Amino acid sequence: GDHRDLHSFPTRRSSDLIGEAAGYSKGLPAHYYKNKISLLKSVVDYIYGRFAERLIAGRDAERGLDALIKAIEVTFAPHSLEMAKALSLMQKEALMPGSELRQVFQTYNRVTIARIAKEIQIGIDKKEIRPDVDPQLQAALLLAALRGVNVQWAMNPDSVDHKTVTEEMVSLFRRSLAVGGH
Repeated sequence: GDHRDLHSFPTRRSSDLIGEAAGYSKGLPAHYYKNKISLLKSVVDYIYGRFAERLIAGRDAERGLDALIKAIEVTFAPHSLEMAKALSLMQKEALMPGSELRQVFQTYNRVTIARIAKEIQIGIDKKEIRPDVDPQLQAALLLAALRGVNVQWAMNPDSVDHKTVTEEMVSLFRRSLAVGGH
């Protein structure tokens, strides 16, 4: 067997896979972007921009628990399988030693967790969410759940029933966060 570790795989391979998953030809990125990292950062910005648009479109809820539930519904709704695959590959790339994408994902994680934690804190202040809930921890758990579902979906699209996953996540967060667990 081949016992090479992850460090020995060429980074070009992951960028080729990311480009193919995003639907690009091999020559097109070189025409518009000066290097691989500028292309990948643009792809990350595009994917998160689309995600933000979906959140804003679904944001007719009250701030706090209602907004958190709406965010879960929008977040777990099916979107672009190609974008889920590209994002999963880029997250893998960000784990490689010295990856310039690491900072991109660290920033995204920090901003996303802060936004979710803010809604949880608003819910605590409105007395909809239990006062003993740690907003940062719950926000990190929600982000982890989203990433896990997206990876499962990217690997095997038939394995994820988005409607059932969404209903279960909403139910889980209501039970674990809401005052009275309703």
